[in-house]
Amino acid sequence: MTDKSTFRVDKVEVHQLGIENIDPWGDKLREFERQFWYPLGSNRKFRIEHPGNYTAFFESIGKATCFLAVEDEIVIGVLSVAIRDSRGISNCKDARIAYVADIKIAHERQGSGVLGKLISHVFEWLSEIKITSAYSVVMDGTVKTPDLYTGRNGIPEFKCKGRVALLNLPTKESVEHYRHEMVIDFLPNTDDVSASLLPVWINRNLVPRSVVRPNRILDMSNGVQGMLEDTRRTKRLYDEKDNEIMFAHLSYFYYHEPEQMLPVIEAAIGQAHALGFTDLLVSVPYSRLQTFTDSLDSLISQTFTATIYGTGFDTDISKLVYSSEI
Repeated sequence: MTDKSTFRVDKVEVHQLGIENIDPWGDKLREFERQFWYPLGSNRKFRIEHPGNYTAFFESIGKATCFLAVEDEIVIGVLSVAIRDSRGISNCKDARIAYVADIKIAHERQGSGVLGKLISHVFEWLSEIKITSAYSVVMDGTVKTPDLYTGRNGIPEFKCKGRVALLNLPTKESVEHYRHEMVIDFLPNTDDVSASLLPVWINRNLVPRSVVRPNRILDMSNGVQGMLEDTRRTKRLYDEKDNEIMFAHLSYFYYHEPEQMLPVIEAAIGQAHALGFTDLLVSVPYSRLQTFTDSLDSLISQTFTATIYGTGFDTDISKLVYSSEI
């Protein structure tokens, strides 16, 4: 890597790669992402590792493409995009929407134009494939948010499209005195499930991201359900001592009112514990956070918040954002 004073962004190459051809970059990508640490509460940090194929996690969300910024065969930046069905988002301009995620720039190259170069390549490509709708989910506290680097140079402006709260619930042995009759079973193959049974954003040819077989947790009194899963096959979290953090996620909710999820969450806490997870993450619309904290206060250890930024639609999509996909 050249000295900062002699660095030229026009010499940076951008590689556009998918699940079928990114493997030769796997070791360099894993080395690159080890430099990034994220807060986990007030006194802990974690890093992310994508084991195996780097794009597999994003391929579990939609059709994935990874853009690498490369200087002298060294990865200095990355940005991943998953193209997914936009059903469920009212007033969306396109049948497909781009989830723009995983934005990382090497510390030595931040503020050097690398981010702008990656973003430009992404939106030139999206224009070519006729997608004008896109969104990102950014943890609150992030210094450089999408509204600061969009809306110029031909890049559409990203505006706030909602907020979510991530509830961190330590797991514990189930006492099985649920408020309603619950069914916990393995999720059927998605090919065998009618469109009405699962939310529209569950991918029909999902690349497995979960090591455990996903569990469906169903409240028999009202049909409310969620999918208990993990991301460990495609995305793992490690603490500062290099110990893996064992998070489970409750995803793909099907409900009319968020508070209907409370019995399902209680059941998921016990099931996640039985499967060997120390914590359960659940995303809820920030506007309804108080409902959950009032009901689950003694079960919540931490709450994180994130903001959704997007373009090409007007709807608050906080109900369609899950912790397993952030």
